[in-house]
Amino acid sequence: MYDALENRRRFWALNVTDDFNRECLTALVDTCTGGARGSPELDRIAESRGYPCIAVSENDTELTLIGMLKW
Repeated sequence: MYDALENRRRFWALNVTDDFNRECLTALVDTCTGGARGSPELDRIAESRGYPCIAVSENDTELTLIGMLKW
């Protein structure tokens, strides 16, 4: 998801949620993020909880970058 500050500078948030128990696993917020920045965060979560069988994402262009596709 993304939004803009009062000065019109955009920021982006990667929210990772466990749909089964509706737990928010992480929320990565920055002014310039993308797949390459989100992949290490997903690896950190996977180390403690295991890799998911299924990953669901919106069809936003941020999550179709090479970094996310490699993950």
